[in-house]
This record gives sequence, C-alpha cells and structure tokens, in this order.
Amino acid sequence: MRRRFNVGALIAAGILTAAALAGSVTPASAATGSVLHASSRDLVHSCELLGPASPEGYEAVVCVNIYTAPTSTGYLAEGQIEAFCKIGDGTQTVPCQDIEVDGIFANAAEGTPQEGTIGCNVNCPAGRYYVTLNPFNYIGGHNCTSSLGHNVWMVALGDTAIVTPDGDPFYVQTFGSNDDGNYSTGHYWVCP
Repeated sequence: MRRRFNVGALIAAGILTAAALAGSVTPASAATGSVLHASSRDLVHSCELLGPASPEGYEAVVCVNIYTAPTSTGYLAEGQIEAFCKIGDGTQTVPCQDIEVDGIFANAAEGTPQEGTIGCNVNCPAGRYYVTLNPFNYIGGHNCTSSLGHNVWMVALGDTAIVTPDGDPFYVQTFGSNDDGNYSTGHYWVCP
C-alpha cells in the first residue's frame, strides 16, 4: 500500500530545525541498537551531499530524519526526507529546479512499510523541502528494545533526484549512497 507524504508537517520541520540549531542532532548509525527516547524528543538527522558541486557552484543535498515525541496515549516515531539546493560551502539555500523524492519509513513489525513519492517541479521552495510520512504510534514501552515494532528506519530510495538551479541532475543512487543504492538513517529502537 502506497501512502502519500504529508507536506504540511511544519511542526516536524520546526522541531528538526530547532534541534539542529541547538546542536542536539543524533548522528545516524548503520547499527541496530541505538535508542531514541520519545520523552526527550530524540531525533536522527543525517544528510548527504549528492556529488560535487555543479560548475556554477550549486550543490544538491538529501537528508533522512526520524523524530520522536510523546502523545496523549503514548509516543510516536515519524520519518521525514528533506531535500534542498544550496550554493557553495555555506548554508544559503536556493530554489531547486526540480525535486523528486521516493522514500520508505519502515517498522520491522509491519508487513508493508510506509512508502510514498512526491515532488516539486519549477515551484520548488527557496529553503528546505520537507516531506513527512505518517507516524508509527506506540502505546506501551514493554520490550521497546527487543520488539520488532519498535525498530524503525527512514530511507530515501535510489531514484530520489534533485536538479540544481542550473539544470544539473543529482541522484541518491549515483552519489555516496549508504544502503544498496539508497540513503538510510540506519535502524533505531523507539522507546517512551
């Protein structure tokens, strides 16, 4: 079953941005076993530059994120992909010519991961383009580091593409992918 990304996830974007600015970003790990605590709003934020800069100095960046939060009935984990173009070595973002994101947010206990595709063509934002999948919700914390349902990961699939303002295309599968042609956060355990 394919699910569409929820583009209106401004709260998630705000949480990720605030955490990045505060220096509390958890680095991605390829090893299963790292624990994210929802009560602390732990998150994973891992980015990759897709190849060298274009001749005009533009760079394409893709990030995979997992954020956690408490809820009124328990806690949740939500997967997110972030894509953007920037100029030079700085942090100044510029509108991409095109962004096509294909991603999966998976939970080891689910038979079918949450998957979706979305993009912008010509009307891409000047800042970071955030797309968020529906969260996995949890009620109890029993065996949160051994129950497969608490083992989550976010993946930008290999056909995810970013076209810089000068028309140069960059693909996840071509440049430095870390998971068989995809770009992944690695696996994490979600606990209360």
